[in-house]
Amino acid sequence: AVGQYQAAFSLAGFTVTFVLAAMSADYYPKLVAHADEPERFNQEMNAQLEIALMLSIPALVWLAVLSQRATSILYSANFSPAGEILRIMIIGVLGRILAAPLRLALLSKGKGKTIFAVELLSALAGFALINFFAMKLGLVGCGWAFAAWRRARPAGGGSSPRRPGSTP
Repeated sequence: AVGQYQAAFSLAGFTVTFVLAAMSADYYPKLVAHADEPERFNQEMNAQLEIALMLSIPALVWLAVLSQRATSILYSANFSPAGEILRIMIIGVLGRILAAPLRLALLSKGKGKTIFAVELLSALAGFALINFFAMKLGLVGCGWAFAAWRRARPAGGGSSPRRPGSTP
């Protein structure tokens, strides 16, 4: 059961990681440059979110459609049940895509303490959701917990670039 969850989790994360990494490399320096220009800052946020959605949604749709087959091909036929969990997790991955620009916006404005607080609360909420849903629905519940956690996570997901001139 844990292996099936891990397989679904890996495929769900892999699907958008490349988009979020590219977004961080391209988008974060632009946000830092326009941190004191609210109108330009918002234009950059909107443009990057649009690009992230246009690149990610087709991959997520195909992954949802082919989830059973993808888990069987990439792992083995024994992992076919992970396809159902994967389809559920895709809902959470959309939350991750939507939250990434918010996280980068906070970073570009030097709001590291806010991000830390959000990440801490998010981790606690994720733990509570997994416990609740796993007890109620079993393995599929873990997929729903992931989806709920990622959808409700306002500033999580994505990579962690540093603001120029800041210390790690």
